[in-house]
Amino acid sequence: MSGVINLLPWRQQQRLRRLRFWSLLAASCLLALLLTELARAVSLSGQAAQQRLYEVSLADLRGALQHKQQTLLELERQQQAEQQLKARRQRVKAWESSFIQLAAGLPASVWLTALSLTGDKVNVLGNAAAAEDIYLAGRHFQTLAGVATVQMGEVSQEDGRVGFAMSMGLAQGGSDGRTLD
Repeated sequence: MSGVINLLPWRQQQRLRRLRFWSLLAASCLLALLLTELARAVSLSGQAAQQRLYEVSLADLRGALQHKQQTLLELERQQQAEQQLKARRQRVKAWESSFIQLAAGLPASVWLTALSLTGDKVNVLGNAAAAEDIYLAGRHFQTLAGVATVQMGEVSQEDGRVGFAMSMGLAQGGSDGRTLD
């Protein structure tokens, strides 16, 4: 008997080619699917990392903003305090000439120990060599611009000197519109 002779060898080759084609196509699809899944996973992890970075940056920016707001509030408080101090200095400067006149017109034997400003009153504490000098000082206070009333307070005798307290009521805003705080 004779061996089987394949008269159509091209069919076997065609079958092998088809098998290789379909195997290669299936492997390519599987590889494409794996690559797609890998790309999606990398993309998701990149997005997650980017989200974390965004959240950290946002937290840092919020902290910096809060710090800047606190600094701004502190600067505004300082500026307000400086403006109040400047206004107070201007008010004191406006009264400076009156206080110089107050001291300049006093008798030589009278000296002031304290001067306090409260609302519309100026309280004066001082010492004099004699009671008559206190009377002269009170008369001088009445001649000052912006003084409406002068009231005598306590008088005390100590160690050869006479201590006194007086209160000067100021005219509404003073004669020149000045006010004391």
